[in-house]
Amino acid sequence: MSQIFSSKVWERASVSGSDLLVLLALAEMANDNGVCSPTVRTIAKMVRLSERQTKRILANLERDGFIQRVRRITKDGDYTSSLYRLNI
Repeated sequence: MSQIFSSKVWERASVSGSDLLVLLALAEMANDNGVCSPTVRTIAKMVRLSERQTKRILANLERDGFIQRVRRITKDGDYTSSLYRLNI
């Protein structure tokens, strides 16, 4: 958990509502470098939204430059949780 990034989101992020909740959830899970890799399901449960809505918000946050998302693939070629880097 990075208190640093949670504070930065509160101070600097120009988003509100559900977008803010998702960004705060990522900040809560981020390490001191602003990186985390929760599943969409985990984020959705944390912010009490559907997985579909959470995916939409993550796409918006990525489009607006608040996060970078790296999609990860296992050795078997299956997708696993994405890696998120906070740009706050």
